[in-house]
Amino acid sequence: MKKMDEMEMSINLNAIKWSHIFTSVSLLVWSVYDFTHTNKPSLAFFILIMSNLIYFFISQISKWKMGDINGRKAIIHYFIGTILIILILGVLAHFFPK
Repeated sequence: MKKMDEMEMSINLNAIKWSHIFTSVSLLVWSVYDFTHTNKPSLAFFILIMSNLIYFFISQISKWKMGDINGRKAIIHYFIGTILIILILGVLAHFFPK
């Protein structure tokens, strides 16, 4: 397998970017539609959240491995933020059941 040159790399990255945007917007619209009709988060919502979390963490880990200290800080901050949000939502769900 040959290595991509800069033009091929640019074309592929642009295609991946637009594909990701289309998928995210489609899943967001689908999630909002489902939520307005069922009042429950759908599978599309969880796929949207997980795909964006995976993208974020992989990009930050890659930056960290390349020596960017801000990548490590961002991972730690977002991990702590995610844990806090989960805890807050759990407490709210406990004290305000439907």
